[in-house]
Amino acid sequence: DHVPEIERSIQTVKERTRCLANSLPYNKYPKLLSRSMVENAIKGLNDFPAKDGISTTISPKTIVTGAPAPDYNDMKLEFGTYVHVYEDHAIKNDMKARTTPAITLNRTDNQQGGYYFMSLVTGDRLSRRQWTVVPMSDDVITA
Repeated sequence: DHVPEIERSIQTVKERTRCLANSLPYNKYPKLLSRSMVENAIKGLNDFPAKDGISTTISPKTIVTGAPAPDYNDMKLEFGTYVHVYEDHAIKNDMKARTTPAITLNRTDNQQGGYYFMSLVTGDRLSRRQWTVVPMSDDVITA
């Protein structure tokens, strides 16, 4: 049997994910990007109180984990923003790149205030605390 409340919840996550996908300029969505879109939709639903939820002032995340409500000042990047992330290795006087082109995924939700990114070089998920937002070129959109 189907449970209407759960079916509606799944539909809400799908709608939010669809809206996010349609707001991005990219032509292709790798598995990591698609998965992160769903995570972003779920985080958004859990970070803020629902008008018909248990509490109208406390978010589901706060009720379950005790974590405080998100600070809007910590939300520096939007999902899908094109950035260059700084590499964590020690700076040496060699010819290796010191930044990696990447696409913003989600906040790491830790005390350092980092984000997860999808590397456009390797396709892997990176966790970084330093980045520079750069204008998006057509090469990034069509890649």
